Amino acid sequence: MRMKIISEHIVEHIQYEVDFLFCMDVDQVFVGKYGLETLGESVAQLHSYWYKAHPIEVPYERNQSSEAYIPIGEGDFYYHAATFGGTPIQVLSIARECFRGIMNDKKNNIEARMNSKWKILLLILFVLSLILIKHHFRIEKHLQKMRLCWDHDAEPPQLSDWFNPKKRPDVKTTTDWLAPIIWEETYNRQVLEKYYKRLNITIGLVIWATGKFAKQNLEQFIQSANKYFMIGYNTTFYILMENFSSLPPIELGPLRTFKVLTVTKGQSIREDFNITCMKHLNAYIFKLIQHEVDFLFSMSINQIFKSDFGVETLGKSVAQIAAWWYFENVKNFPYERRSKSAAFIPPGKGDFYYHSSIFGGTPQEVFNFTEEYEKAVTRDIENDLSSTYECHLNKYFFINKPTKVLSPEYNWDPAFRTPPQIKHVKIACQSKGIWVN
Repeated sequence: MRMKIISEHIVEHIQYEVDFLFCMDVDQVFVGKYGLETLGESVAQLHSYWYKAHPIEVPYERNQSSEAYIPIGEGDFYYHAATFGGTPIQVLSIARECFRGIMNDKKNNIEARMNSKWKILLLILFVLSLILIKHHFRIEKHLQKMRLCWDHDAEPPQLSDWFNPKKRPDVKTTTDWLAPIIWEETYNRQVLEKYYKRLNITIGLVIWATGKFAKQNLEQFIQSANKYFMIGYNTTFYILMENFSSLPPIELGPLRTFKVLTVTKGQSIREDFNITCMKHLNAYIFKLIQHEVDFLFSMSINQIFKSDFGVETLGKSVAQIAAWWYFENVKNFPYERRSKSAAFIPPGKGDFYYHSSIFGGTPQEVFNFTEEYEKAVTRDIENDLSSTYECHLNKYFFINKPTKVLSPEYNWDPAFRTPPQIKHVKIACQSKGIWVN
């Protein structure tokens, strides 16, 4: 029962409050310093009595029908159940596996010959082994990146190594704060791929499959993303949905996987669905996504990939210029002009008008936007104001300048006549869609 209680408390609050967690019985007393040397992803305590015993002698569970069974002659050490620890997620995994094993034994009317503490102990041993196997490849990947930090050839390429703004004199290729604006012919993807391939990066794509047109748009979006998004790289599609019944059959190519995450509407009638979505994204980045990917994009499904969307788009903070406003004067941009709104941009100010259907960067930068967006919306609600999600996005990038800007080629609206500046459309908007207010 205590394993069940531990699991519940870790899920409810402990995982958000601490970096490391120990579980200890009270029938022991500290007599010396217990310090940072004990910290680790998964920590087990050797049993003092059985430390020098032969594996045949230690009281492992020998009933082959038991979840705690360890064959005769096998086993590493005999661990004490009075102390174990690690990161909150690892302790949660141990507690859940122990509880599952005990319940299965009870269900099968199996009575281990030792008391419940020893049984928990053996299950901990088993779970620790599984955890080591499960995280082997993740650990190896991080070690690989650490080794590359000492490799001169793995140093990030300079902007001039892969970006040549002079190739496109017909368009604006550099922002006033010297960030590159990515147009066809301005970049050398091969230089960037040589660098990123060595790092073995993983790219995440948050897909907003919400709203009226989710079912009809999601399948074609996934199919096009599978064909053109970050080909040759480890990629995870995070599909955020209200209703899993809208999920179509999904077949993905090599190095690709997907996860379906739930989005539920907020309880407050005053809460816009966009803020609900951003709250969910904030939570998922914190709990899950930041540990799995190196870069992250957020996209709505009212668009289709038309050609390769590659590593030239990666950066710390990435914004997408809105196609229909690129050729307009800044004074005509539909920024929020009410001075009391948190999304306010003064007349005559502003850089570009950014499209909300695509933005990205590192998981931390995307997380930062979700945090600031929630604060801004809360402030507007307090002032009885309501601005659009896209206006808040533009205000955020007005204050926090993106480190890379994608040209309208990366999100062109085919409803417009295609001007000569648009040489190669990467993503085409759909005439119907969701998400943008």
